[in-house]
Amino acid sequence: MLELSTFYGVVYYDEETDQEYYPVYPFAPSRLDKKHLKEFVATYYDELEACYKQNVYASFLFQKCKFETEAKEKLKKEWHKKGVIIN
Repeated sequence: MLELSTFYGVVYYDEETDQEYYPVYPFAPSRLDKKHLKEFVATYYDELEACYKQNVYASFLFQKCKFETEAKEKLKKEWHKKGVIIN
């Protein structure tokens, strides 16, 4: 059986255009992981905001680490252990 689930994500509000955007990443799959999502957003707030201002909603890791695959995987795994899914 398949059911819809709730996950916790972020919303980006663009004050210039008065638009809201709901990027897929980052997100936390359960309310128990929500505190870690808040930690992630607080840690990378400036980088996330820069991505969203450039209309880059799905590739935060590329924006942060460029072509450094090891760095991307390390950061991804570190936050995945805390319940935060990033891309």
